[in-house]
Amino acid sequence: MEGLLMAAGGYKEFVAGETLDEDEINDYLMQGMLVFAGTAARGSAIGTPVEGQFSFLADSDSVEFFDGSQWTGLETSTVATGGDHVGTANGFKYHIFLSSDDFVLSSSQAAVECLLIAGGGSGAAGNTAGGGGGAGGLIQKVLSLTAGTYPVVIGDGGAGVSGNTNGNTGNDSTFAGLTAKGGGYGGINGANGGPGGSGGGGGAGPGAGSVGGAAIDEFTAVRYQGIGSQGHSGGGGLAATSEGAGGGGAGSPGHANRGEGEWRADDDTDFGQRNDGGIGKRLDDWGSDASTVAATTIGDKYTYSLDAGGTADAYYFAGGGSGENGTVAGAPGGGGDAGSGTIDGLDGAGGGGGGVNTGTSGAGGSGLLIVRYPV
Repeated sequence: MEGLLMAAGGYKEFVAGETLDEDEINDYLMQGMLVFAGTAARGSAIGTPVEGQFSFLADSDSVEFFDGSQWTGLETSTVATGGDHVGTANGFKYHIFLSSDDFVLSSSQAAVECLLIAGGGSGAAGNTAGGGGGAGGLIQKVLSLTAGTYPVVIGDGGAGVSGNTNGNTGNDSTFAGLTAKGGGYGGINGANGGPGGSGGGGGAGPGAGSVGGAAIDEFTAVRYQGIGSQGHSGGGGLAATSEGAGGGGAGSPGHANRGEGEWRADDDTDFGQRNDGGIGKRLDDWGSDASTVAATTIGDKYTYSLDAGGTADAYYFAGGGSGENGTVAGAPGGGGDAGSGTIDGLDGAGGGGGGVNTGTSGAGGSGLLIVRYPV
């Protein structure tokens, strides 16, 4: 009986009855495809892997090889590098950018999905109450990319302010020819909110009040109902009140400062009363998958009571900042929220910071890019 043993550097032919020595076993047999139930079983069986050694993991139906320092999965589709977090979830490879970097693609790919979000605007600080900052603009798009290097710029959120001062506009995020516009600033007492990806909220009274900042490419603007290509307008600060309006979000306009206001998303879903920032855009698959890859919450994970029209444990991106005395800064991607909305986690898109009576306003959250493609 004759056989063949393969090794990383070649092969060995042998005949029946031949005795294999230790070096031959290590150099040839150990280079074969070894099958294990999972990584724990492999670690118990192979204390010191050999570079070039392959293994099959039954629990994930995946093939990995040892590159000399770690076990690495075989790429079955697009090969790319870049991002603060990289991993696979639900059949997609995810690259999550929380800071500026390069996305390097080694082979052309006709269907690369991206979620690009700019930095949020900060809330204003006012003697009465400033408006909340607008969320950074949100772009969700499928791109056809050729092999090459694509610089990624992640925009910072606007810095918080103190005194009787308007907030700061968030910074743009860019990737592969796309530009998400920074969120608008919150306005001081009686001042309008600033324009941006989503507009900032207007400040409280006096007189006729204020108007929320316009969202980019906005085609309607009725106090707090403007809709743009990357977000929504900020809420208007009504007269004779002590609260600034909320900044606009990717999913709905910012709220005017009135307790009876309804908070609605673009699909007309009623989330109950809220005079804070506009809701972010609901993207459950992006949020749950990205959170798995990053081992932390990406996007705002809200829980609403179902009898109020909400949905439990849904993921939203790019929410607006509160105008209700909110000193809470927007985390990356989360609304700078200090009002009635319940937030389980604050990571994800560029949300605006809240306005305050005194002290320093909330800063806008930094931007975000998620790139994914099938594997």
